Amino acid sequence: MPGDAPGSAGRPAAGRELHGGVREARMLDERAPVGTLRVVTDGRTVIDIAAEVTAATGWVPARIS
Repeated sequence: MPGDAPGSAGRPAAGRELHGGVREARMLDERAPVGTLRVVTDGRTVIDIAAEVTAATGWVPARIS
């Protein structure tokens, strides 16, 4: 099928991305050092994500929503 990568076994591109994302998340869970911050980004604004990250670093106080 046009646009499908070799070895994709006919899986649509979105399905490959989701599968790859799940695999990457599992690898992060297994290999990230203890204390690594994992930030949930789904459905959040860039500003909200940035506020969480900068608060976690101690650069700025936590934002109260």
